[in-house]
Amino acid sequence: MKTVYFIRHGKSDSNLGPIRKGGNSSLIKEGEDQVSTSALLLKNIPIEITISSTFNQARQTTEIISKEIGVDVEYSDLFVERKRPSEQLNVEKNDPASIEAERVIRNNFYKEGFRFSDEENFSDLKNRAKEAIEFLKNRKESDILVVTHGFFMRIVAAYVIFGDKLRGEECERFIQALRMNNCGINVLTIDGEEMILKSWNNYLHL
Repeated sequence: MKTVYFIRHGKSDSNLGPIRKGGNSSLIKEGEDQVSTSALLLKNIPIEITISSTFNQARQTTEIISKEIGVDVEYSDLFVERKRPSEQLNVEKNDPASIEAERVIRNNFYKEGFRFSDEENFSDLKNRAKEAIEFLKNRKESDILVVTHGFFMRIVAAYVIFGDKLRGEECERFIQALRMNNCGINVLTIDGEEMILKSWNNYLHL
């Protein structure tokens, strides 16, 4: 059996600030402290490998954790945050074009093939979640830490539950109902084709 520990990166300037920076966000002091505390917990888990998103806030999170737990690190684009449309990146969150993009995407997210502009749509995210799960299944390690992001993690959770039958309407409910705190930890077990999400958004260590 394989156990995967997913952790969301520490709090970043993009989380709190007025501008969405995408993969160029940086951890703030509170985020660094969150990660340091989480690393002490993770040190007690027999992790064999850390696989991290390539986004800067995830890289910084991984570097702090790695110094504490001392295992090899790999970086993968499979675990980056969803790609937003260009209209929302590096502009004020209250910019009219950004707000309109968010409204249209939310209202049409479940529609097969819908795409506002150059963002990842539902089908893209579902396929990437499937690829990420298959990637983890095929790893030789039994205990894996994955440093990832809040929105994409909810897509992964929805895929774990529904598999290839996942539809946009169901995924939208997961997105609305589930939350993932910075440095919240989720535990997924994989035993052959059976996958069980053992815990979600555990942040009591913080």
